[in-house]
Amino acid sequence: MGKIRGEIGGEITGTIGDVTISTWKGIKVAKRKRGATTQPATEGQARQRGNFTFASEFAKEVGAEPAKRAIYEALAKGQTTTWRALAMQD
Repeated sequence: MGKIRGEIGGEITGTIGDVTISTWKGIKVAKRKRGATTQPATEGQARQRGNFTFASEFAKEVGAEPAKRAIYEALAKGQTTTWRALAMQD
């Protein structure tokens, strides 16, 4: 089942069946749905994924403890943090 976000006449993006609607260079386009890549991840991509996974798990731990969360929130001074991004998804 596909998803369409936005209002009629507004921003419509998403995938329905085998068609993806997106914006490319400011123009709305309908294109074939992308498939999974057939190439394995490079060493750099794998390292980046590992770093993000570590940071995400660390942020969940910090977000669960009020004392640590207050310290990191004070250090962030309004910057977007991983735990804040994860909390917005809930």
